[in-house]
Amino acid sequence: MSSMRNRILRIVHREHGQTLVMFVLMIAVLIGFVGLGVDLGFAYISRAKLSKAVDAACLNGMRNYYQGTAQASLVASNTFLLNYGSCGRDVAPPSLNINFTKDANNDTILNVTATVAINTFFIRVLPAIGGYSWKTLTVGDTAQATRTKVYLALALDRSGSMDPSRGPSPMGDGSGSGGGYYLPGAVATFINFFSDSIDEASMASFASTASQDISMEQPFKSDITKAAYALTNHWCGGTFSQGGLTNALVQENNITIPSSQVALQVVVFFTDGLANMIQDTLSCPGSITWNFGGQDSGTSVGFWNVATTTTSCSDQNNACGDGSSLRGCSPACSATQFYSNQNGTMESFTRANVTAEAKYRCIQVAQQMQSENILVYAIGLGGSSGVNMDFLSQVANATNSPTYNASAPTGLALLADDPSQLQAYFTAVANDILYRLTQ
Repeated sequence: MSSMRNRILRIVHREHGQTLVMFVLMIAVLIGFVGLGVDLGFAYISRAKLSKAVDAACLNGMRNYYQGTAQASLVASNTFLLNYGSCGRDVAPPSLNINFTKDANNDTILNVTATVAINTFFIRVLPAIGGYSWKTLTVGDTAQATRTKVYLALALDRSGSMDPSRGPSPMGDGSGSGGGYYLPGAVATFINFFSDSIDEASMASFASTASQDISMEQPFKSDITKAAYALTNHWCGGTFSQGGLTNALVQENNITIPSSQVALQVVVFFTDGLANMIQDTLSCPGSITWNFGGQDSGTSVGFWNVATTTTSCSDQNNACGDGSSLRGCSPACSATQFYSNQNGTMESFTRANVTAEAKYRCIQVAQQMQSENILVYAIGLGGSSGVNMDFLSQVANATNSPTYNASAPTGLALLADDPSQLQAYFTAVANDILYRLTQ
């Protein structure tokens, strides 16, 4: 009996010993898994920080490509450091690689790659495998942005209300916006956001008639900057907005984009007043193309023979006719009405009829652009000129437009209260375009 009891006790003691060993082994495995989870969790957090930083660096670097690859790389590097910050687990600062290349379509590509080694807490006790120590873990991430080409067409108001002498006091008499003092500088700043080696651009301007000042070209910065400053000699006449938009559309339609290339077509429209002029070919007898309108108040309209009217202020300001017909114009014209596309009827030559038609035709041209996947921006300058956000938002197909079309490109409409805001508003449009280019 005694020997049997001793055997039972030995078996119990042996089972207790095995349970203790199993328990210790399970605790060790559990701690290992917990430690692995903690260390890998910290590695995941570090990689998430890297991902955020390389994405921001890639986008910001590409948006600054117009400054050259050296400056764009510096911007990308600084953006990475700003977004990554620091982490107490890092063995050393992250390693960053920034590289500009070209793809098969000659589009510029920016690759940003970053890696960082972090210290471990638990798995560092594991034995080295193949010479690899578990004292640190290396994580990394990569981001890529492609800078597609932009075809940019400017349509700029050079009407009489833009004259600086008609701007807000103390510079002007307050009869207009006076935007001409600020517009050339704003355009020069705007155009510098784009690349002479990647993009193409053109510039049209409009008053009583419209002119194509610079056709779509590359390089373009110098020519467009000079043309913008040359507008200071032409602040006069009415507001033939449709002509400026039509010229921009013609420039966009004249380009050929290879089927394999992704490109962005953009029109930037600027005006400081109501669209108050239209163009029609009238029977006089004989078909002659006339621009008519040009008044923001009263009932009368002016008439300009497109074939003979130059961009000089003497031509842009001086209309013919008696205020309600082409009587006295040269060549003689007997037309007394024009056809309204908006109403589908013949209308008399009154300011109200012409201005309503001018607004309608502008919006029609803009909608034709959008139907061709052209992105439109509209910048207005308010004050006594009468331009309003309703008109601008319809031209741009902005989300606040009463005729917003979600299936067409969504543009941006901005209305400045003071001409000194033009620089900021043109810059905002440039940044929005660059943002879309790098998505």
